[in-house]
Amino acid sequence: MKREEKLWLLAAVTIPLFLFFSLWQVFRFEKLKAEIAVLNEQQNEWFDANRKLVSSVAVYSSPERISRIAEGRLKLSRDEERDIVRIVIRD
Repeated sequence: MKREEKLWLLAAVTIPLFLFFSLWQVFRFEKLKAEIAVLNEQQNEWFDANRKLVSSVAVYSSPERISRIAEGRLKLSRDEERDIVRIVIRD
């Protein structure tokens, strides 16, 4: 087999392989791009849910709400400053 025939044979094999791998790479890229879009949407949903939870925690832990529940539902009352005994332990 002559050198020129070997080069043509190599080109005949290499070019279709190159095209096949290029096409395969495009399909992989598009698949990953779609997966990233889904993950970004899911991340946005998580951010929204987290934002709602943070605002709920802020509402539920507000001093006004806790005081209202303590006085209304639990029938607790604030003691006067003079009724509080403080104990300090020093070494």
